[in-house]
Amino acid sequence: MNEIGFLLLTYSRPASIARLVRRLQRSFPNAPIVCHHDFGQCPLLRNELPGVKFVWPYLPTSWNGFDTIEAVFLALKTMIELPNSPEWTVVLSGADFPIKPASEILRVLANSPFDGYMHHEPVDPSNIRRPWQLVCVGRYFRPPLAGEVGHPFSERRCFAGEGWSTLRRIAVKRLVERHQENGEVTRWFRRCEIPGEAYFQTILLNERDIAIHGDPLRFIEWRENAAHPNTLTMEHWPRLMSSHAHFARKFDPLVDAEIIDRLDEWLDATDVPHNR
Repeated sequence: MNEIGFLLLTYSRPASIARLVRRLQRSFPNAPIVCHHDFGQCPLLRNELPGVKFVWPYLPTSWNGFDTIEAVFLALKTMIELPNSPEWTVVLSGADFPIKPASEILRVLANSPFDGYMHHEPVDPSNIRRPWQLVCVGRYFRPPLAGEVGHPFSERRCFAGEGWSTLRRIAVKRLVERHQENGEVTRWFRRCEIPGEAYFQTILLNERDIAIHGDPLRFIEWRENAAHPNTLTMEHWPRLMSSHAHFARKFDPLVDAEIIDRLDEWLDATDVPHNR
């Protein structure tokens, strides 16, 4: 079993996807990479990315719709069914890039007492701690729709957060199992707005034998009330280097290609490829 693998969820910018794949393959030569790419939104030549296992047939996806959750689960299922299925799976987009050497990432995960790293916050209508949680209450404690009795949070807690995660194999398998069961949580979130910011968290944080740390090991910078994170530039370099995060997002070479070039050069100079 490999120590680490990477799940890529992509829909645009083939050049950025290819560059991320090359970086991962240089730093982690034996790590499996599974990619769900929405070919309907953007063409991508699969034969130009050797060593990548593509989910096929792919699913058409929309921004933060339940179809994107279905795509993630197809990729997770593909990952755990690989002969070289990894102990840890890192979920990335094509706008992500590593900011730590492979040796540092693997050291942290090898010594981790947790089963996953994923941003999560409780969503409790009686205890709103910040405005975003109030937004989540409106999304996930919505009125029942036709055929529904009520929300599924009387016997479990609701959690929300960003969807980018690093998960141990036990957590990946549990997510796949719960999704395939199509229980009341799955059926409820199918009809919620922006389910991808709560579905994974709500499943895993209610599993008593699985421990999820709230730090996703990602460097992400947000503006207040923004729908998307800031694009990272060379101005962020000092903060990237001082961060404990393993990966950062989002990068856009059309905005600042130098930051990606510099990260690539720095990782080539500091990284020791993992060759087990």
